[in-house]
Amino acid sequence: MIKSPSCSRPLSPLLVAFISGILAASWAADLSLPLKASLLALFVLSLLLIFLVSRHSSAIVVFSFFLLGIILFLNSQRESKLAPFFQERQRVLIEATLLEVPKVSKDGASRLNLMVNKLFHEDTCIDIHEKIRVTVYKNMPAVLPGQKLILALRLSPFRNFNNPGGHDFVGFMLRE
Repeated sequence: MIKSPSCSRPLSPLLVAFISGILAASWAADLSLPLKASLLALFVLSLLLIFLVSRHSSAIVVFSFFLLGIILFLNSQRESKLAPFFQERQRVLIEATLLEVPKVSKDGASRLNLMVNKLFHEDTCIDIHEKIRVTVYKNMPAVLPGQKLILALRLSPFRNFNNPGGHDFVGFMLRE
């Protein structure tokens, strides 16, 4: 008797369905909000069907993993609320929490990894929960992780140094 591949390796179809969902979502990354909501509803419906219908449960489980891949990919692709301020190099006031001990370079500059809580710009307060890295060149006070800081700064995007074959700093920081 010959066993089917899905019996000998039961997680393989789930892995393939999950990866297929991620790939499908990356090809159609600009989905509208109603379409995203309907995908989430389909996912919940397929989970309910697993418990209600036992005959086709394996197909429903595979479909659920496909939808799960789509939903996880779409949730990881959020646009930054800070991006417009970076691109225009605007001066802003931020309230942030220090995430780790500042790293001091040889030239005395301190690099701070912060979680921005609020951004104040032109009489508006925007709730933002994003990580940023700030470099303080002079007059760095003693700070500890977990402290809340209020900083007036000019936001600017990361840039590469355009050295042929050099390190892709922008790509590295986006993955960080």
